Formats: sequence, structure tokens, C-alpha cells
Amino acid sequence: MIILFSEACNDSKQLRKELALADELNKVVIPVLIENAKPKGHFLFELASRNWLQIFPDPESKLSGLSEKLLEIVGRPTPTSPAIAAPQPVAPTPTISTELPKQADELRTRQRRHFLPFKPMDLPVLLGAPLLIYLTIGLNRTSAAPYEIIIGCLFYGACIVAAYSAIVFPIRYFLRNLKLTEAARYYTMSASAIFAFGAGLLGIFAIFKGSWANDMTTLLILSLFISTVFAVLAFVVYGILIFGRSLKIFRNHIEVI
Repeated sequence: MIILFSEACNDSKQLRKELALADELNKVVIPVLIENAKPKGHFLFELASRNWLQIFPDPESKLSGLSEKLLEIVGRPTPTSPAIAAPQPVAPTPTISTELPKQADELRTRQRRHFLPFKPMDLPVLLGAPLLIYLTIGLNRTSAAPYEIIIGCLFYGACIVAAYSAIVFPIRYFLRNLKLTEAARYYTMSASAIFAFGAGLLGIFAIFKGSWANDMTTLLILSLFISTVFAVLAFVVYGILIFGRSLKIFRNHIEVI
């Protein structure tokens, strides 16, 4: 697929569909700059790492050089190069492929790495947060039952872990070169798991208490709101980082014809 890229392409919904189809069919995509324009938004993220060809200024005079370069990229002889006789096809030896199971295992491994991407260096926060809460409020055993102290420490510890994860997870997704949509999907899954853990603790507390108090509903809504704010801020920063990296990659992948 050859894209003659101009400023108008940034607003083309049809080009976005064709690009998605080309990726789905595993087609080679070659963007060609025909004017002094830069990809923006979706096209910057999708096309930054492609090998761009630049034929402006005066693109009409460079069509011959462009055609030769395109033939070179797709592996066909150019008009100026000697023709090479194609080798006779050899019947493939039937073998049992092991690539598909291997690729499936690699995919599952990547998915596990991106879901709740904690590392050993996070243990001080994961284990220290509940301990800190316990040392702050747990030692004050006035009229609190043991289950109230334990569940309270775990809940507020989960809140600290959630705030920590809102900063750490996007950074790790960025270092792993995940696309913005992939990072957002894995982050949503991970944040939902942490939120479900906190909500489950409140449910267990209500079972021990015998009722669901109104302040627990308020606490749950407040936790959800704060988590959402953290997520929005984290991905604003993530988007800025991705934009800067994609723009740098784009500038380093332009070949002038």
C-alpha cells in the first residue's frame, strides 16, 4: 500500500480505514511525502516508524526515482538493473508447524506482563502501604474490632497502591512501546482489578458489620472519582510522551528521493 501523503490526509477517515485494513492483511505500507506536511494524531502514531519517502519539492520530476525505489523496497528488479532468472520452485517438505503454539504462548506471556505490571521493586509499596496504615490507625485500638482494623488497613493500603499504580503503570507501558489504545486497555483492566479488590473489602466489611453504611457508598464513589482523575492525568502525560517519541521517530525515518 502506497500513501501519497499530504496535509489533507490528516483529515481523511477513508485513509484510516484503508490503513487498518492493510495492517489486518499484513500488507507493506509505504508513505510518500508529496508536500511539506507532517502526520498528526492517529496517523502519527500508526505511521511514524514506517520508512517514509520524500519527493517534494517538485514531486513530478522525481516520479522515476520514486518508482525505482518502490521496486527496490518490494524486492523486484528496477528497469536499470539486470534481470535475474527466477529460481525453480521446490516442493516444500511437509512438516508439523510449531510456530502457532509458540506465538500463542508468547502472546499470553505479554498479556500477563501488561496486566498488573508490578515488579519486585514495588514490594515496599505493596507491602508497606497496609503496614503504614496499620501503624497510623491500627494501633489505636479504642473500640475497633480486629476485623475493622484489618479490613481498614487493607482498603486504605489498596488506595495507596492504586495511586502509585496510576503513575507507574503508564510509565512501564511507555517503556514497553505499547500503543496508546493498548496501554489504555491494559491500564483499565489493571485499575479495575485494584478497584474491585477495594470494593470487595468494603463488601466483606458490610457482611461483618451486618449492614451497608451510607458513608461506605460515599467512600466507594470518592475512590472511583479519584482513580478516574489519576487515570486521566496519567494518560495525558502518556499521550504527550508518545507524541514526542513518534515525532522523533518520524523525522528519523524520512528518505529524500
